[in-house]
Amino acid sequence: MFDGFEVLRSPDQLRSLARRWHAEGQKVAIIPVIGPVHDGHIALVREARSLGHRVAACLVDLDGGGLPRDIDTDAEELEHARADAVIAPLIEKYCPDGFRTRLRVGGLTDVLCGKVEQGCFDHAVLITLRLINQSRADLVLISELQWQFAIILGQITGDLDIDTEIRIRPALRAADGTPCSAEASALPYPERRLAASFARTLADAAQAIRSGCDPRSVCSNVGAALVDAGFETVDYLELRHAGTLMRVQDPATSGPARLFASARLRGMRLLDNMAVA
Repeated sequence: MFDGFEVLRSPDQLRSLARRWHAEGQKVAIIPVIGPVHDGHIALVREARSLGHRVAACLVDLDGGGLPRDIDTDAEELEHARADAVIAPLIEKYCPDGFRTRLRVGGLTDVLCGKVEQGCFDHAVLITLRLINQSRADLVLISELQWQFAIILGQITGDLDIDTEIRIRPALRAADGTPCSAEASALPYPERRLAASFARTLADAAQAIRSGCDPRSVCSNVGAALVDAGFETVDYLELRHAGTLMRVQDPATSGPARLFASARLRGMRLLDNMAVA
């Protein structure tokens, strides 16, 4: 614990704190915390602190459900990680009655997760953009596990000429390769072992594509294998451009490409993505 930690619930509180930090010549970093806090979020907070930034962790959630959040527990864990503040937006303050604005980007918000659960980014993107605006944040750090969310934010901040860097960082992974997430942590054994096989299978698929195998055949075969292994369903397993999220047929000529996957286990959706080219 350290002095000065604050839990912010309104735009005015964030504006006031961020103005003070900037007046002191300090830079401000925002860490969007999607879902309950886990070790991956803690790693991002510590990285932002290592850069010398003031750190505000923002508790946001994707529309469409997810694991329940305990704000007090999340705030305590983030304070231990030496975040300077936690932003826990009150919905009536950030999306009051009559609030109608939605931020959607063609080709980004309607593919992958946005196609599986339409509108799932509406709340998180809007809240995060408002927080960036209110804080005049210099930096937003996001795990590569939330690659699509980061690309959407980057496109909007670029289009609107918002001077905030959106930086994607490698996902923190367990020894078995599973990326840290609240969903993976909540799985009982042996489903936890099956979740580990998800990461290994995706890595094998990425390597097969790098070696010249047809991406469509690889994705089809791997998707079927995951269902056979015990996953309830595979929402998507697709090769897409890392920046535009457009489908990629030939990674040898496409530029940077990533393999994106979403599969369900015990009703929870596990996400992962890996570089291919």
